[in-house]
Amino acid sequence: MNEKMTTQLNMFKFSRNEQLWQKLETCFDKAYPRENIKMICRLQDKHKLAGFSKLATPIYNFPGCVEDQYSSFIISKQPELAQNPILAVNELDSYSGKLAMDKWLQRKNIPYQELKVTGAHIESVRFVLESKAHIAAIDCVSWAYIQAEIPEAKNLHIIDQTELVAGHPIVIQNKPNDLSKEIKVESDLLEKLGIKSFKFH
Repeated sequence: MNEKMTTQLNMFKFSRNEQLWQKLETCFDKAYPRENIKMICRLQDKHKLAGFSKLATPIYNFPGCVEDQYSSFIISKQPELAQNPILAVNELDSYSGKLAMDKWLQRKNIPYQELKVTGAHIESVRFVLESKAHIAAIDCVSWAYIQAEIPEAKNLHIIDQTELVAGHPIVIQNKPNDLSKEIKVESDLLEKLGIKSFKFH
């Protein structure tokens, strides 16, 4: 009987790449059996209190990513920013979709008229496509994957880019001191996921 999988890398799973991420989860399970591993937006106090610490951060080969850092793209249906725009955000506590947008708006001194919570980055893209919102902030990794999910997204405009921040880490609970920092992954799988390598912590 197979052991239960303990790695959950759900952050960037979409219908077209889900099986690829599942294969990567299997690679982590083989390298770190019985360890509780997952991917999160950022390491917060609640994760530290639960005993989680950083294991590795993927280094992506996507526009907007630099080494183990990423930025969010400000996307719009029009090539220019609308006055007092309506914003689409995935979650109120999301850094890439909400907090990065807030910092960008403040830096540019841009007022907005309304904020709509969509529940997911892919839904924020749909809101912009359907003119339910003028702009959204989509992290560059999600943006690369979403364009494969929704071909029409390629018709949207990237009107700006937020500042680089630390990438979404893969974390492990109660990390052993002697934990190996090696994982065997086929280069073809990494290439299909747009991952160049991992930065281990």
